[in-house]
Amino acid sequence: LGCSMEGAYNGTLFRLPLRPDSKTAANSEICQKLATQGDLRKLFGQLWKSIEDMLLFLQSVRQVEVCEISWSDDEESPMLHSLFSASASECQTKHEEMARRGLQLLHTEHGKGLLD
Repeated sequence: LGCSMEGAYNGTLFRLPLRPDSKTAANSEICQKLATQGDLRKLFGQLWKSIEDMLLFLQSVRQVEVCEISWSDDEESPMLHSLFSASASECQTKHEEMARRGLQLLHTEHGKGLLD
């Protein structure tokens, strides 16, 4: 995924320390709100729906990837699992193709252009 959590990373990471149970939430100095699975599904769903449009207008952002960090009892370091990702170049290509198809529809209706 590009980030091992052990060394330097050439990019920007946003770590959301979500609290999965009331004990860890109560001990947090930042926020005592418990994050439910429903909260996370809603948050990531909203991000997924708008990510392509955001990437078109955020010129310095080339890629967004949402990962989950998990620990298991037999692992010494955390595991990263990618939930979804999107790149600016893929979004740009997709929007250009949609615009091209839209123009084709305007110019061709049974051999006659709609704008003619």
